[in-house]
Amino acid sequence: MYKVSLIIVSKSDTEEGKKLLKNTINTALLEPFIDIEVIVVDNHYKGEHIAVKQPTPFNYNACLNAGAKVATGTHYFFANNDLLFKKGSLAELVRMIDKHRLGSASAICPVAHNYINVPRGCYISYKVRQAFAGWGFMLTKEAYNTIGGLKENCPFYCADNETVEQLKEHNIKHGLVKTTFIEHIGQQTQKHLDSKTYFEYTINSVEVFNKLYNQNIFNLN
Repeated sequence: MYKVSLIIVSKSDTEEGKKLLKNTINTALLEPFIDIEVIVVDNHYKGEHIAVKQPTPFNYNACLNAGAKVATGTHYFFANNDLLFKKGSLAELVRMIDKHRLGSASAICPVAHNYINVPRGCYISYKVRQAFAGWGFMLTKEAYNTIGGLKENCPFYCADNETVEQLKEHNIKHGLVKTTFIEHIGQQTQKHLDSKTYFEYTINSVEVFNKLYNQNIFNLN
C-alpha cells in the first residue's frame, strides 16, 4: 500500500501565510486514490496535522529533511506552502514513478511550464525548473535514503539545483509528469523579506552553489 508524506515548508505567522497553507493542504487532501499524511514544517502552525519546527537559521532543504525525519510514507512530496493540487495528482506521480522506474518526479505547473512542448506522458530530464520543480517534487523513500537526505549547503536559491546534483550522482532518474498538474502560485514569502535576508537567501545562496559545483548559474560574474 502506497502512502505519500506531504512535507510542506510554511510560514503561517500572517493571515496570508495561513491562507496559503490551508489551500495547499485542502487541495492535496482532495486526493481520492492514495493515503496521505501531512507534515507542516512551520514555527507557527497549530492544527490537526503533524507540526515540525524549522531549523535555525532557516535553510530550505534542512526544513525538508526535518519533515522527512518523522515521515512514514513510501513516497515523500516536498512542497512550498503556495501550491494548488489537482485532484489525483499525487497518485498520478506515484503511478508514473512506478511506470517509468523513476526515483523522483514533478508535475506540470500550468503557469511555470506553459512553454514546454513535449509529448503527453513523462519527460525524463534533470533540468531545473523546466523538469525538476523545486517548489514541489516527489522522491521515493528509497531514493531519499540512497542520496542520504537532501544536502543543505544552499539556504534557499539553488537548494533544488543541489538536489538535482545528488540525483545525478546516484543515477536516480527524474521525470516531469505531464498527465497531471500542480499549480505554483509563486514567491509569496519572499515579498516580505528584509534586504539582508533576501540577499542571503538569493545571491549568496547562488554563489555558494556555483563555488561548490564549479558552475555559473545566473551568470553572477
